[in-house]
Amino acid sequence: MLRSPVLWLTMALATVVVWGVLWWPYTVDDSYITYRYAQNMALGRGAVFNDAEKVEGYSSPAWMFLLAGTTWLGLDPVPISKVLGLGAALALVALLFMALRRCGCDPLIAGLAALVMATTPTLHVYSSSGMETILFALVVCAASLLPGTARSEKARSWLAGIGLVAMTLMRPEGVLAAVALTLCWLAVYRTRAL
Repeated sequence: MLRSPVLWLTMALATVVVWGVLWWPYTVDDSYITYRYAQNMALGRGAVFNDAEKVEGYSSPAWMFLLAGTTWLGLDPVPISKVLGLGAALALVALLFMALRRCGCDPLIAGLAALVMATTPTLHVYSSSGMETILFALVVCAASLLPGTARSEKARSWLAGIGLVAMTLMRPEGVLAAVALTLCWLAVYRTRAL
């Protein structure tokens, strides 16, 4: 029973949900800045905080455009951003578990690792904060892991390209992360070819 992958993954995901519900009322003040930009974008005013000021003040273009789209559809960006953050936290924990299992880790080890991640306070705070932080972490992890699972070189290249573009659009430091990841991939695949 203790070696059941389903048990450990379920416990880890349930932990994320419980803590996400407990932290739900908390919203980071920077989220409201992004909400304001998204609202002005949805109203056709452009990516501005105030109409007369053309100043960039949001940290994630992709997150701001995503929230602008949901605002344009008439949805409240606060719960939407929290649901997306919580979904990203769940996906991040599941991705860790599956990556460890794929590498041959014992279900107990993979489950404990997923549970440790699921109990990390930073994950809880940011998953329901309204910020893009956990989604960015998910994008970086997925961009790092998914190309290695592709069966063909073409699929690997597409997955890598999509991951690198997503990283650069999610956060400013995504550009540096994309460069570092590209260098790592080049080193790994060059070594394999040799």
